[in-house]
Amino acid sequence: MRDPLDPFSKAMNDQNRWDPEWYTWLQELAKSVTRLETAVPPTTDLSVIEADIATLQATSPPGLVFLQRQVVTTPVTAIDFTGMDGAYDVYLFEGANLSLDQDGAGIFLRASLNNGASFDTSGVYYQDLIYHYYSSGDSHAIASSVTASVYFQITHGQGGTVSVAFPFDFSLKVYGANVGARYSTIMSESYNYHSTINAMMTLINKGTYFGGGGINAVRFLNHLGSNIVTGSITMYGMRKT
Repeated sequence: MRDPLDPFSKAMNDQNRWDPEWYTWLQELAKSVTRLETAVPPTTDLSVIEADIATLQATSPPGLVFLQRQVVTTPVTAIDFTGMDGAYDVYLFEGANLSLDQDGAGIFLRASLNNGASFDTSGVYYQDLIYHYYSSGDSHAIASSVTASVYFQITHGQGGTVSVAFPFDFSLKVYGANVGARYSTIMSESYNYHSTINAMMTLINKGTYFGGGGINAVRFLNHLGSNIVTGSITMYGMRKT
């Protein structure tokens, strides 16, 4: 097919008739499009592409794989993630710019064994927590253990992140998700403002969920039952082998 014509030339002359050069070029363009459609028929069947994607995911090297991101655009009481199957050794959750709407509230986690149909509220969350903060010229560290709790604590929940004015971040990992183990290990680290002591506080928590089976969904919630106002939580899968 010939090269495109001068884009500044006229396709039609002053008598409103096709310029011969343009008319011939458009005819050849139409024939070329027809040949392409014949060679590669249009289709809505994406099965081949989906199969290729599945193959790439299954054979991808060890590393971090983005799975899902949820952004809070209107206040919600909880954020749920499901579908945590055995495809990944570890699931990583990154919370960013989150804020709550009630003084003394914190972000906590509950686990599910039925892909989010319900979340375990029984006392099967065991935790070892370390609080660290710097206030009045001194560094403070507090360690405590919590047994038979009804949730896994991510941020400090007493005078902690209290409003849009004090957003916070966290990182949390779930090990042994949906592998049928007796328990799953959960580890988290958060950094948030504590209004009572007027200081920024780091909370490191390592614990286990003794609910049996394997975790295949998690819920992040405001533990006082009020709302999560802003922010996002992103889920990644970590494949080691």
